[in-house]
Amino acid sequence: MLLVAGGYLATSDATPLPLDIALLVIAVVEGSTAFFTLQSKRVAWAFSLSVNGSCSLVMLFSAPRIRDAADVSILVALVPCILFGLLVLLQSLRPEEF
Repeated sequence: MLLVAGGYLATSDATPLPLDIALLVIAVVEGSTAFFTLQSKRVAWAFSLSVNGSCSLVMLFSAPRIRDAADVSILVALVPCILFGLLVLLQSLRPEEF
């Protein structure tokens, strides 16, 4: 989802270039860590958990700026933060199978 959003936004002039690049990089990192997490690699699970937690905080504090740049409500701007927070919660509840 982030890869598609980053690719679409990179072709438009609606958002700053660093945000577009960040979305693309996060999408690639998320995909690779998800792949290795499903293979029960503990390092990938820990890295994915820390990346998702960091992204959740970044999206929380950047929601007002995203709201202003995209001209949407604050609830729509908080959707990425909520999704990353949900990922952190689900990954932390994973049973100890490693």
